[in-house]
Parts: sequence; structure tokens; C-alpha cells
Amino acid sequence: MKHLKLSALVIGATMATSVNADSLSFKVGLDAWNPQSNLAFGEVPNLGNPDATLQAFNTDKKWSGTAYLAVEHFIPLIPNFMIRQNEIEVAGSALVNNWKFADYPFVNQNVAADMDASSTDIVLYYELIDKVLGLGIFEVDLGVNYRKYKGALRATPIGGVDDGRRVERSFTDGVIMGYVAAKAHIPGIGLYGFVDGYVGANAGTHTDYQVGLGWAFTEDEDLKVKVGYRNMKIDSNDLSKLRLNTELDGVFAGIELRL
Repeated sequence: MKHLKLSALVIGATMATSVNADSLSFKVGLDAWNPQSNLAFGEVPNLGNPDATLQAFNTDKKWSGTAYLAVEHFIPLIPNFMIRQNEIEVAGSALVNNWKFADYPFVNQNVAADMDASSTDIVLYYELIDKVLGLGIFEVDLGVNYRKYKGALRATPIGGVDDGRRVERSFTDGVIMGYVAAKAHIPGIGLYGFVDGYVGANAGTHTDYQVGLGWAFTEDEDLKVKVGYRNMKIDSNDLSKLRLNTELDGVFAGIELRL
């Protein structure tokens, strides 16, 4: 897995009404998951490959990770923001009958395939309901996210005269997504339930959601651990002239520090 990274971006915006935290705080988190997955990809039909098709592969489990930094503040009208980095690896194989990818024709041969990708989320959001302001139980955030994809799709023949000859196509693209998150706390014991999700459309559909339980070790929630289920799906008909259909889902665990 590529080394997880965080990058910083400061963005200002305005909104008619908002509810913000009553102090400045920074949240840093790290999640790890080992999801089940599926993978199918191919090229968008073009002059060199007018009959381009999607090829599906049988996949294996691979570890993936997410790191994030959120800044929440008390300034009216200006949204809070979060930067989240996702690292994604999917690998598998299939017996391919007739498929062309990156100018290489695969005919009646076993093929190993993998996707090595990352996505960077830049989220602007408002705390519509904040338990710090006295409600005590519920939190609801609503906002918008820009997700930037960067990665590569690879195919490698197994056996035959071209055994191990890898072909590759890279992709870079972005999508605007809606963002919503909610928490329900059980007062006095630190236990809470959570759900959050992203959804967008850009030559297809892009979704990412998770649901689970968390535990705060202190009343100020300076240290939290969580476990839950996450599902991420990319179904795109034109991702840098590539077609990609992949879904990852499974149990994840994470830790969060509030500074």
C-alpha cells in the first residue's frame, strides 16, 4: 500500500445560516479495513479499440486505509473543513477470451489485474446540530465534497510467450459529492452510533458510506475508537477515457484524536 498522506487546503465560503462548534478544534483520524471487492474495467470505445468492453476479474482481499484531518471552529458563516485521504488496492485474475487493453490483445489466456489508486476528499460542512451546544445526544453535519481520483489499472498475462508483460493505463479525475454525517450519543458512558455518506455523479455514480459504533474515552472526546461497516463504489463510464466498475465493502476499525 502506498504511504498515506495528508495535504492542506484552506477554503472560504458563505451560507445563509449555520451552527458551528463553540471552540477551535482539530480532529486527526486513521482507519484500516480489509474489504471484499469486485473489479471490472476496460477502455472507452475509441478508434484504436472500437469494440472495447469491460472485463471482470475474481478479486482477493487487500488492506486499504484512510487518514483524515478536520478543523472545526466558532466563526459564523464560514464552514468547517476536512481533508481525507483514501488508499485503495484491488487485485484479481480471470481467464480472458477476447479483450484489448492498452493496445494489447488478450486472447484465451489467464490475466492478473490490479487497481492501485488513491482519492483525496476536500469537504466543506456545517454542523446543523451540535451536541456541544446543549442538545446532548445528536449531531448532524451537512456539506459538499470534492473527490480527486488518481491511480492506475494494470493487466498482466500469466503464462505464454508474454508471461509477466504488464500493460497499464493511468487515470486522474474529480467528482463533486454531497456529504452528510450523523451521530447519536448515549449520555454518560461514551458510547455512540454513527453514519456518514458521500454521493456524487460524474459519467456514472460514486458512493461511499459507513455505519458503526464508537467509544469516547473522555467527556471531551479527546480520544475515540470506532468499528463499523464501510462500502465504497465507483461505477464510471469515463474515468480518463477508462471504464471502471469496482466496489469495496467490509468491516473497518479506526482511532481519532481531538487536539
